[in-house]
Amino acid sequence: MGWVSPTGHDDPDYRWTNEILAYDEDTETYAYTQSESKFLELILTSPISCDKIQIYANMYFYGNQPVDVDIDLFYDGDWQHLHDGVISGLEWVEKAIGLTKTVSKARVHFNNTAAESG
Repeated sequence: MGWVSPTGHDDPDYRWTNEILAYDEDTETYAYTQSESKFLELILTSPISCDKIQIYANMYFYGNQPVDVDIDLFYDGDWQHLHDGVISGLEWVEKAIGLTKTVSKARVHFNNTAAESG
């Protein structure tokens, strides 16, 4: 199976802009936030079995800079922490789950402001 993109989102704190562009499969478009510690949830139509995810992100005003991001996945009935730290900007980054899990959604927030996900 190839990569599966989310089909919906939830912005529970109303802090993101252009949320749908976070999963439109175009790295030239993006969702963004200027607020730290506010999650954007990315939702799948149906849960999928997977052992890794990928993310493409960058700092909105700073171009190809490392991005400090927190990533959680929803499986086994609760949010599970996957990653909290720096990833490369402006390139696809894979993060392994460790085991194959049935994942229904992911959520991300950036630990530095003016970050975007596309």
